[in-house]
Amino acid sequence: MYDNFELLSIENPLGPAPVAYAPSVSSTMDVVRDPVFLERVLGSDATAAPHGTVVAAGVQMQGRGTHGRGWETPEDAALLLTIVLHRPADWPLSTIRLGLAVRAYAAAHGVQARVKWPNDVMVGSRKLAGVLCEWQGGVLYCGLGVNVHASPAGHEAVSLREAGAQDLAGYSLELSRLLACVAGYVDPEAGEVRAELSSSLYGAGESVHIRMPDGGLRTGTIVDVDAQGGLVVAHLGQTFTLYAGRIEALFP
Repeated sequence: MYDNFELLSIENPLGPAPVAYAPSVSSTMDVVRDPVFLERVLGSDATAAPHGTVVAAGVQMQGRGTHGRGWETPEDAALLLTIVLHRPADWPLSTIRLGLAVRAYAAAHGVQARVKWPNDVMVGSRKLAGVLCEWQGGVLYCGLGVNVHASPAGHEAVSLREAGAQDLAGYSLELSRLLACVAGYVDPEAGEVRAELSSSLYGAGESVHIRMPDGGLRTGTIVDVDAQGGLVVAHLGQTFTLYAGRIEALFP
């Protein structure tokens, strides 16, 4: 079990922690929390992987997004990984921080992207990346899926290549580039994060439909994201904040 993993010899800008890769896994979010993986691949008997540990895969057979939705991509077409953080600066904004990191990574390839609340990164109206953060036992597990060379069939998605990026390299180098961007967003003050988000928030100033977890629909104009990661929406002269849901449609 886990014999298909290798420890990549790339610099980890998140700290002195391993970067493990396998061509195919069930889910990097599940693997990194498996005691058998920790012992056999990382050589650790700790209850959690070290801060900064990265588990990446060429393909995930059971990759998941928010609300348990599946997300599958062609092999090595996307950067699929989970990052372990033991001391997140402000974990309610973790998905926003990672979204901004992906945005910076895309910008380095000449692709302009925006962060869509609560956990997507968009190029135009198509999804470039998704983020999933889960808090467990004092550790934050941050899952990332970034479409690099191709996008999943059957989804309104886009890859960096499809968006016009010309200087794309192989998996290890692109993973290094992404991790460098992530490292730049782990520690900045929340105020700095929210200030940057104000100019890159998908749908800001536009009227939207927001589907709630119970199936209900809310309508309003996107204003901001607050310090707890909630979406601030204005409607009929009043504002309200949502901490769960998904944006379904924009109405400029």
